[in-house]
Amino acid sequence: MAAAQSTHVKAVVSEGAGFRAGEADTSGLARLFVPPVLAVMTAATTVFSNHGPPPPIVDRIGRISPRAVMLIYAHPGEGGESIRQPKYYAAAGEPRSIWKVPGSKHTAGIDARPDEYERRVIAFFDRALLGAR
Repeated sequence: MAAAQSTHVKAVVSEGAGFRAGEADTSGLARLFVPPVLAVMTAATTVFSNHGPPPPIVDRIGRISPRAVMLIYAHPGEGGESIRQPKYYAAAGEPRSIWKVPGSKHTAGIDARPDEYERRVIAFFDRALLGAR
């Protein structure tokens, strides 16, 4: 959200981005059956922050462009992670990249493939911040 609102963030690496309070990856009647915990989280966020939940990630990620975005996610991940990340990638502007980490758990890409993780993330920041190829 910060990168979508401020040009001070020059590049973003996001691993396992998922639902935010108030956000559901459902439509139609399915929205009526949102898990109770999500409803409680949404209500608490609204009360304690004094405003409603932010728009869904898929609606904001395109605002980060022309700054670079790298999405990293576990496969199979949790909670529809392997479904959400390609949607976020499709909505993101250029430059963008995506990496599905085989055998990883949610936000544990660095544990599953530490050397590759380091190489990919450093190369991303080199390109995004230094213009390196």
